[in-house]
Amino acid sequence: MHPRLSVNAICSMRQTLAEDIALWADLGVDHVGLISPKFDDAGIDGLQRAGTGKYDEGVAAVRDAGLRVSSLSCYRDGIAEVIDLTADLGTDVLYVPPGRAGAVPWEEAAEAFSAELAPLVARAAGQGIRLAIEPTNP
Repeated sequence: MHPRLSVNAICSMRQTLAEDIALWADLGVDHVGLISPKFDDAGIDGLQRAGTGKYDEGVAAVRDAGLRVSSLSCYRDGIAEVIDLTADLGTDVLYVPPGRAGAVPWEEAAEAFSAELAPLVARAAGQGIRLAIEPTNP
């Protein structure tokens, strides 16, 4: 596989992170884009979901597999929670879909969206992470 190509975990949405890692190993894939829901039920025994280090086993599995992570994606309401996960995975891109269009004019919606995300953008930037917007609806 060309070193500048990566496979995104959304391609196997119904599989666990553990199943993805096994598949990627079989296919010789070592560069991946990950999605945060895979860490909610990673399929890895002992995955921690409470307290500090709640994603440790998933991060360890990715590292142990020798995977290079190009980006991490999460839903808009999960940004604050996964900024640290993004850094732990060694990637500098966290991207989110902006959400559904509403009755508000585009300019007002963009302004409100920017104001809502500004503190998260600053927090992510403090860890060397770029917060990007995926131009899709969830």
